[in-house]
Amino acid sequence: MPRASGRLAPATGPSWLRKSRQPSSLTPLTVHWDGKILPDCDGTRVDRLAILVSGDGVQKLIGVPKLASGTGEAMASAVAEALDNWGLAERVVAMSFDTTAANTGALAVPAPCWSRSLVGVC
Repeated sequence: MPRASGRLAPATGPSWLRKSRQPSSLTPLTVHWDGKILPDCDGTRVDRLAILVSGDGVQKLIGVPKLASGTGEAMASAVAEALDNWGLAERVVAMSFDTTAANTGALAVPAPCWSRSLVGVC
């Protein structure tokens, strides 16, 4: 049996399972993300983004989606989607990321992109 067949994707799993794995509903959260280029199942290389939330001593991995590209815009969309899927967007009070200057510089779009994609999050 392939390793991936036994996995349950959080965004598509039952709502009771997602809720059981979330921090307390009163906990303010920090969202953390970092992108990496990793080998895919077919041997090609793919951009992946690890997205975590933390708060009050709790850390939770909420997704590691594939990205169409490693741009700041793609990252912002993936983070916003993961937070929405888990129902955590309203509880985020801070963001933490370590991306290259190419993704966050003034000419690369993300500053306005972050605010558009994560509106209401921070």
